[in-house]
Amino acid sequence: MKAVCLSLTLLSLIAQPANARDIRGVIPSDAPVVVEIWASDRTPLDRLDLPQGGAFGLNVPDGLDVELRAMAWTPGAAPRIAAPVPIEGGDDTVTLGVIDLSLTAPYPFPVHYLCEEQRIRTVFAHDGALISINGAVIPTTISESASGARYRSDGPAPVVFWTKGPGALLEVEGTPKKSCLLAVPTPATPYRAAGNEPFWFSGLDGAELEVTPNIGQEPRRYVVSEVFISENNLILRSTADATEMRIGFDICQDTMSGTPFPNSVTISGDGMELTGCGGDPYDLLTATAWRVTAIGGAALPQGVEPNFEFTADMRISGSSGCNRFSGPLEMTGESLTVGNAISTRRACPEPLMQSETAFFKALSAVTKFDISEDGNLLLIGAGGADAVIDARPVRE
Repeated sequence: MKAVCLSLTLLSLIAQPANARDIRGVIPSDAPVVVEIWASDRTPLDRLDLPQGGAFGLNVPDGLDVELRAMAWTPGAAPRIAAPVPIEGGDDTVTLGVIDLSLTAPYPFPVHYLCEEQRIRTVFAHDGALISINGAVIPTTISESASGARYRSDGPAPVVFWTKGPGALLEVEGTPKKSCLLAVPTPATPYRAAGNEPFWFSGLDGAELEVTPNIGQEPRRYVVSEVFISENNLILRSTADATEMRIGFDICQDTMSGTPFPNSVTISGDGMELTGCGGDPYDLLTATAWRVTAIGGAALPQGVEPNFEFTADMRISGSSGCNRFSGPLEMTGESLTVGNAISTRRACPEPLMQSETAFFKALSAVTKFDISEDGNLLLIGAGGADAVIDARPVRE
């Protein structure tokens, strides 16, 4: 079968660039396969959609350091992912051989789609799906359709997500329909959850759930046999052991550190009643782009709109309102800090320059973060009393 090549950026729209190199390989899979090429700055350059595995070839401009990502996915099964393959810049043909799709997304597995440059994440269950759009998690129920599967949310502004093969359609009331394509996620570690008093912790890897009910106790192991949705919760059940893990898609504050997590988690059954938090706190930052609304508690002048986003490779990048910038992040336990940022050096009107100076000063003072009840990001400085930067999610 013939593969369809789909461009993602202006760079890849240049048909057969004069100075291009071939990237070749083979992916063994009976399922549909997605192959993506990313630049070193995490800009997507090109992709192939294969109806099933086999040989593939891509053209990339000479001299660029790139990274190849690949995934195979069949609806109802966990995506199988290749470890990212770094490729150094050059002008020679690169033959990668067989690409091993040996990594499995953790269960409950997120499936990523690219809907006309907007990335969304979905978690599928037996009776519906949870769809994450710009940081908002929307529960949907599945309905019959002539082909594929159709998911729809309730409420005054329904969301419809219709999957068919490797593609999908996204319809949010009041906005045009968007065509979606499967996107390769970054390989993830098993899902983790924990709580205090008792100090329990759990790991979910594939369909295997391991729970240590308290420090010093032996871990218990369960096999997840049912997955379904109840309102804004994903419920995983081991029917053989009458044990249930309920993952709520609401902000959960650790009762000791105050660190925000993306999920509240309860585990019940087999003599256990455990409550705590789960997921990776960094996912709260990468879920959406952010627009600054206040610096040091002071509102910004009219027309000044710094914005930024956090990337999977632990960086922050965006606009200060005048210049573009990028900088490294460090996140350890309860802390979040921003390293030395680099920026363009464009001169702007004085109000913008003053705002930029205040923004970069506040950014360098960040020591941790929090998410407010209304979903805004609070970047907090030393002492932890007040936010040095307030930002709201960008809802496109």
